[in-house]
Amino acid sequence: AEARARLSWDRRRGLELKGQTLVRDPRWHGAQADALETQVYIRDRQLFLEDVSLRRGESGRAWGELWLRFDPRADGEDFAMCFQGERLPIEVGLKAADLDLPVTGLGSGWVRLHGPYDRLKLEAEGQAESARVYGVAIPALRATLAYDLAEERIRIPELRCSESVEGLGRGEVPPSGLLALTGALELDLARQRWQGRLTGNVDSDRLGLGWARFQGWLDARLDGPWAQPFGPWTCPLGQLSLRGGRVFFGRQSLEGLE
Repeated sequence: AEARARLSWDRRRGLELKGQTLVRDPRWHGAQADALETQVYIRDRQLFLEDVSLRRGESGRAWGELWLRFDPRADGEDFAMCFQGERLPIEVGLKAADLDLPVTGLGSGWVRLHGPYDRLKLEAEGQAESARVYGVAIPALRATLAYDLAEERIRIPELRCSESVEGLGRGEVPPSGLLALTGALELDLARQRWQGRLTGNVDSDRLGLGWARFQGWLDARLDGPWAQPFGPWTCPLGQLSLRGGRVFFGRQSLEGLE
């Protein structure tokens, strides 16, 4: 690490610091990047990290700012952080959040963490490309997220999955394509359980499943542990229903399955 700073103090303005920091190969809870740079300011009882820049590989980057206070505020806001990122490995972000989940891919989006120190809340919106979740391929995914750290509960009120980023849609425009799913999810981190629902068009080829290809309208409900043994696989606990199903056997197909 490299750092340089100028420090001053007087009775009227209190402590003031202005500096710059460069950290090479930074690590946090198993997550690692190539470089982290930031401007550092201390003004009286406040700390500011501005122009924060993180780089990983040729295309992965994140940027943002952080602000915190050393004394209580009347409005309860002691801490505020906002960051954006592009094409960063999802597994690295999960490690930084102390989550050990079998999820890989490239993620982009923004995250905001704020509140009093004992009741921090996080809001985020993100997009994933070329992801894999419990061994299932997810070509493109977008989600919004709310996380109350004190409750150890994550709520994902909107979840979209498609065969391409262009097919995800936005707002009132739904996902499109042979793989076009929407839903919502809630995770209880303390009990390692989740509950949610996902509905829409499904195509096993787009999901990278090594079975006979099938298509149809999927209604999937999760309610239980994140995963548990199921024969030779480890799968989430829940229910699946398929309507208008079609299974392909070479050039032939069996249609109308439910």
